[in-house]
Formats: sequence, C-alpha cells, structure tokens
Amino acid sequence: RPEVIDRKAVHSLVAVRTGLVTKVEVYEGQPLCKVGQTVLQGQLLVSGYQEFEVNVKKSNAMAEIYARTWRKCRLVFPSQFIEKEYTGHEVRRYALQIGRKRINLSPNSGIYQGDYDKILSYQYLTLPGGVQFRVCLITETYKEYDTLEVDQELEEAEAIASEACQKSLLKDMIAGEIRSSTVKSRIEGNNIEVDLVFECEEMIARSVESELFEGEQRVHDGKND
Repeated sequence: RPEVIDRKAVHSLVAVRTGLVTKVEVYEGQPLCKVGQTVLQGQLLVSGYQEFEVNVKKSNAMAEIYARTWRKCRLVFPSQFIEKEYTGHEVRRYALQIGRKRINLSPNSGIYQGDYDKILSYQYLTLPGGVQFRVCLITETYKEYDTLEVDQELEEAEAIASEACQKSLLKDMIAGEIRSSTVKSRIEGNNIEVDLVFECEEMIARSVESELFEGEQRVHDGKND
C-alpha cells in the first residue's frame, strides 16, 4: 500500500542514501540542495518550512531529487556444490482417487531404496463439454539419481551474484536505474567471494515528519552554508 501522509503535519525530504545530486525539481518546500552537490544519508534536502521575510509557510515538501550512488555487494559461494545426475532408472506407481477414497493400483506400495525425485501427476475423468468428476488417476514417478561434487566456476558465480544483486537493488530503489557495474572474485579457503560495485542514478528523497524548531534551524543552517 502507498504511504498515507498526514496533510495536517509538516513533512520534509531527507536523503535516503549518500550520493552526488544530478537532478532537483522542487514542487513544494524550501530547497536545501542543488545539482552537483554531494549529500549524505539522512541529510535534509527540502524543508517543509518556507521563509517569506518575517513569515514561515508550513507545507508537505514534494520534490524529485536524483543522485549518482554507488552500491557495494559481497556474495559468498561454496567452491564445491552437490549436483544431481539421473541414472535413467524410473519407477511408476498408480492410484485411483474416488472422492476421499484412494485405491492403490500398483502391487508394490513400499518405499524404494536409493535417492529418488518424486513427481506426481493427476488426470481427472472429464466428459465432453468440460464436466469433471471426482475421479482421478494419480501417477507417482520416482526418478533415481546419484550425487556428484562439482567445482563452482568463477565466471558462473559472478554471473549468479550479478543477477541476484541487480534484482535486489532495483527492488530497493524508489525509482532509478543501474548505470554500470564492476565485479571481482577470488577463492578464500573453501569459498568463492564475489565483490560487486554498482553505479546507479536513483531517487534519494524520502518524506519525514518535521518539527518546527528543527525545520527552522535547518533552513537557517542551509542558508548560512
């Protein structure tokens, strides 16, 4: 759900993260930053208090403020992992489900030895026209597999890490995009460490409720600076 803003309260905009400001469009409030300025996380960007000579106007600050940001991520992978290799041996069992009653059609209903993947499929009795009865043929397929230890390739680990981090970053942004990225990987003991740096351009303004004294003080501080 979108955040509900109390229109009776005064709201200002602060930086959700550190960055180099690239765009400032203020629709309401007192701007305290400009393009080319470096701002820190939590810094006041637009005050909800506007000074007009001796008067102070209260408002809900609204603006679009974008900045270049740099995000660092580190993912750690095991240098080896377990992979399945199917042997080609399969076993199928059948059962008939009538309402809540289940009738096993296969003579052997015990648990098979070895490692198997169990796959279930359901086929309902259906008449022409789409009329479906509560009668279902259940097929259980057991596919045997062996497990192998496989070395994790550095290039594959980098690709997986890059994709996962990009999805996470885009989801975390209010609005924006990833401009470029760099990736480095190394083997540390039994692990592969992947370090990534993403250069982004994103919206950094976040609305917070203000107090009169703090708002006025920050407006004056911003002017003096």
